[in-house]
Amino acid sequence: MDFLAHHPLGTHIPNSVHAVCASLPTMADVIGYEEKDPRIMEKLDLGYPRFIQHFYLRRVLDHLRRRKGWDGDTVFLAASEGAARRLLAHARPRDASLDPQEGFVAVRFSEDPEAASRARLFLQHTGCGISSREAEDVLLREGLLASRQEEETVSGDAAAACVSALRAASGAAADEDVFLCRSGMNAFHAVFLALQRAQAARGRNLWLQVGWLYLDTQRILEKFTDESSSFLWIHDPLDQRAIEEVFAQHGARLAGVVTETPTNPLVRTGDIPRLAELSRKHGAALVLDPSLMGLANADAFPHADALVVSLTKYASSRGDVMAGLAVANRTSPFAEVLSRGLKEFVEPLSLRDAARLAWTLRDMEDVSRAGSANTERLVAWLERHPAVARVHWAGASDTRRNHETFMRGKGCFGAMLSVELKRPLAEVYDRLRCVKAPSFGARFTMACPFVYLTHYDRVRDEAGRRWLRARGLEPELLRISPGVEPFDRIRDAFEEALS
Repeated sequence: MDFLAHHPLGTHIPNSVHAVCASLPTMADVIGYEEKDPRIMEKLDLGYPRFIQHFYLRRVLDHLRRRKGWDGDTVFLAASEGAARRLLAHARPRDASLDPQEGFVAVRFSEDPEAASRARLFLQHTGCGISSREAEDVLLREGLLASRQEEETVSGDAAAACVSALRAASGAAADEDVFLCRSGMNAFHAVFLALQRAQAARGRNLWLQVGWLYLDTQRILEKFTDESSSFLWIHDPLDQRAIEEVFAQHGARLAGVVTETPTNPLVRTGDIPRLAELSRKHGAALVLDPSLMGLANADAFPHADALVVSLTKYASSRGDVMAGLAVANRTSPFAEVLSRGLKEFVEPLSLRDAARLAWTLRDMEDVSRAGSANTERLVAWLERHPAVARVHWAGASDTRRNHETFMRGKGCFGAMLSVELKRPLAEVYDRLRCVKAPSFGARFTMACPFVYLTHYDRVRDEAGRRWLRARGLEPELLRISPGVEPFDRIRDAFEEALS
C-alpha cells in the first residue's frame, strides 16, 4: 500500500479489518462526517477507535438482538461487568439489565435516546468497549465469519512481553507498576477514578488542566468531576504566572493536575519540573501524558505521579491496534492508591490485541526516531515556505528548552507538528497526498484538520472561532505526523499541496 497517495473515502488504513483509521480525503468529507451526513457515514465501516462503531461490532450486536429477541432495545457491549456498571451509572436509563457473554457484557435497556447518548459518549470517553479482534472472535464462534484477519503476532504470554518492554521504555521500577489497557483513554479514566476517590476522601475535588489536551481527556475532566466548579483550565502551558496563582489560591483543594508533554495540537511543553514541584508541595497528583512524543522519545515519568500513554501511537505503528498504558510511580505519595485503583478500574488489553501489539512494539524506537527526524526536516522546509504562516512543534523557540528537559536524546522531538496556513485549509488538505485521518505516530505520514475533528461545534460559526482564537487555537490548523518514508517523498507531497 502506497501511503503517500490519495485514498478514497472510507479506505482502511492500513488494509486490514483491524485498521485504526479510515480515510477522510477532503474537507467536505470531514464536515460530512461531523454532521453525520448519510452519504459519508455509509462509507465508513470503521474509523478512529471509539468514534465510529466497527462493522464487526455492528454484526455482533445484530446477532445478539436476533438470538435474544432484543429488537427495539438499546444494547451496548462493555469489556467487563465493572465497566458495564459504570456505564449504567453514567447513562442512567429508566430500566436496564446486564447480560454476561463470553468475554464481554451486554448492557440492555428500553428505548431512551438521552440515556443512549450518554452511554455512547461514556464508551467513547472511557475506552472500555470491546475491540474489533474480540468481536471477530465472537463472529467466528457463532459461525458468522469464516476466518481471522491474517497478521503477524507474538506467541506465548504476549501481555507479559508487552509489560516488560513498556516498563523498560517508561522507566517504571517494576512490572507490577505497569498496567496494559485497551485504550489510552481507558488508562486515563482509570488513573482519574483512582485519584479522584483517594483525593475526595481528603476533601480535595478540584482538577487543573494545563494546555490544550486531547479532547476526550478534557471531556473526562469536565464530565466526571463532581460539579462544574471542580475543573479549572489554563490554556497556555507556558503561562507560569497563571499556574502559580492557581496553586496559591486553590492548592488545598487541588486533587490533581493533568497535562500532556507536549500538548495537543499546539505541541507546547510547560515547565514540567516546576509543575511537579508545585503539585508535590500542595498535595496534588500530577498526571502526565507523553503520547504526542512517544515513550521512545520522552522520559517524563520521573516527574509524574502517574503516566498515561496512548499505545495506539508509536507502539502500534502499523496502525491496527488500539491500546493504552497506565504507569504508577512507586516513589509517589499516591503509589498505593494508584496501584489499588488501577487494579480495579483498568480494562486490560485483550489477548489477541496484546499478541499483535507485542509484535509491533519491536519497531517502536526505530519508528519514533525516524518520525522525529522527518519532523525536524519538514519543519525547517515549511518554515521557509511562502504559503505557511506559522509552524507549531516541540522545537519551537518558546517551548524547546522545556521540551529538552525530558528528551531521551538529540532530535527526539516526536512525529508531530501543526501548521497555520496563508492559503485556505480545504485547498491544501484536499490536494495533499498522504493518509488523512485523526491519528499520529505511525510508520506512514498522516494529516488532519484537527480543530474540525475535535471542536466542530466551535468552528461552525464566527463566535466559536473567536472563542478558539482567544485561547490560542487557530481553527484552520493542519496537524501533521510525518512517517518513516524517505523525506524527499514527504516534502514532494506537501510541495504539491501548497503550490
